Amino acid sequence: MITRQHDETTIPELVGKRCVELIGVPAKGRNEILFGFLRTPQEWHRFGLDAWILFWRSDSPPDPADDLADDRGYWDIAKRAGVAGRKLRRIEMSRNILQIQFEGGTSIVFEGNQAGDPVSHVKILEERKTVKPLRSRKIRRQLK
Repeated sequence: MITRQHDETTIPELVGKRCVELIGVPAKGRNEILFGFLRTPQEWHRFGLDAWILFWRSDSPPDPADDLADDRGYWDIAKRAGVAGRKLRRIEMSRNILQIQFEGGTSIVFEGNQAGDPVSHVKILEERKTVKPLRSRKIRRQLK
């Protein structure tokens, strides 16, 4: 059972576990959620940001009747980011930002609003891989 209610924290208990699902309860704005659910093979976790505090706990599975105010359904963040099935590398909360990093370099960032507003903005970041320019003309010709 994992529980956090902190302004700065990490969740090392989940490092190395696979992300089965990562879904969000949509807010009114684009790329915004009220709170989210992360599922590993062993359990569900519910999380949200409010007043610069991360609220995280191991929880029961999502319940659409309780979570959703309309017929929009959950936002499948893992599918959009391509991280379903990937292992978690790091989960860190600092300065009103929750960052979940996955193997392969993708990170999902949840940025909280002001105090009293539980809406989080969601950003998907991919690790940039730099490619060195080819230096040899011989190699360049071989590739053509």
